[in-house]
Amino acid sequence: MKTNALLLSVLTLLSSNAFAANDVYGTVSEVITRSGPNGDNALYFRLLPIENSAHFESCIVDGPSMTWHVSLDSPVANYQYQLIMKSYTEQLPVRIIGQDDVCSQGNTSSDSVFELSPWSWPTLTVQK
Repeated sequence: MKTNALLLSVLTLLSSNAFAANDVYGTVSEVITRSGPNGDNALYFRLLPIENSAHFESCIVDGPSMTWHVSLDSPVANYQYQLIMKSYTEQLPVRIIGQDDVCSQGNTSSDSVFELSPWSWPTLTVQK
């Protein structure tokens, strides 16, 4: 019985680590864009995390100063850019989930955006 319980515990721990990812709420504090001559364009940003709503993976060197990269090849890159800029200019919070393999290369100071969404933004209602 103890062996089965131990095995189940180990499997649970391993499966949760296999799909671990940064999951952070905060406001965009800095936006960096780059347009290189060889198509090496880039968009990345930094976040001012909401401390009690931020989960950084153990391989992240310094969560509050890490950079988040946006894939410009993504079909939602324009929408993500708009969310980032609105969070930056209006200081509205967003939720960012990073890639589940962020720790595969060891310690890091960056992650790529897997999911980006507004968090608790005021909604506009149309008056009739």
